[in-house]
Amino acid sequence: MEEQEGAPKFEVVFRPSVGPNIVRAWFDTALNPIIEFLETEIGLLGRRNWTYSFGARNLNLIQPIKPHFYNANLEQILQANAELNLGIEEHDKTVEKLRSAVVSIHDALVYNREFIALGESLLRPESLATMGIMEMDAIFGAYSEDDRLKIIAQYVVNGTGDLPPHYSTAKFWNHTRAAFSDIATRDGVDSYVKKAEVFAESLSAVGKSLLLDLKQLRQDLSYRHDVPILTSERSH
Repeated sequence: MEEQEGAPKFEVVFRPSVGPNIVRAWFDTALNPIIEFLETEIGLLGRRNWTYSFGARNLNLIQPIKPHFYNANLEQILQANAELNLGIEEHDKTVEKLRSAVVSIHDALVYNREFIALGESLLRPESLATMGIMEMDAIFGAYSEDDRLKIIAQYVVNGTGDLPPHYSTAKFWNHTRAAFSDIATRDGVDSYVKKAEVFAESLSAVGKSLLLDLKQLRQDLSYRHDVPILTSERSH
């Protein structure tokens, strides 16, 4: 029989199926990392620690899921579960809303007249001397003069408590934390704080719902395919 030009030389029949090897890969490269990430995120949101970094203008540990965990294995999971995909998309959109709100808190602080005046007053040599600080460089190290109040505002935004002694900013921040933090409760700043808290509540609710869905999916896959959620070398 003469072969037709352009016709395939053989036909592949593909029947999708999920077995233990695929499930193991899903656990190790997608489900387990995302579940651990969400548990950490929910804890941070509860403590109102945004992990904000003023240099990157980003939340270091509260991040969108897809850009950080997306790979071929997660793509497979999401192709089979449209609701899970929607949940992750809702999470990621809410993260961006929170990030934007937290950036606004920081901006409101560093441009706030009271905050600037307080910083200038507390950073005078005579004020520093009362804290046992003899040189400005002992506090801020490599930070430029323009960044000094930005790092203090970052501490306020993140609700940073007393810092341990190995932080160069510890002695100054621990003495002045209450005064700086009080400005975040004043008009012109507090509205941004409240807005961030609203988004944090929304993100926490989305995260908790998504976490339950991911854990249920992981449990079902584990029992159905006889695959342990953690292997011995990954359980520590």
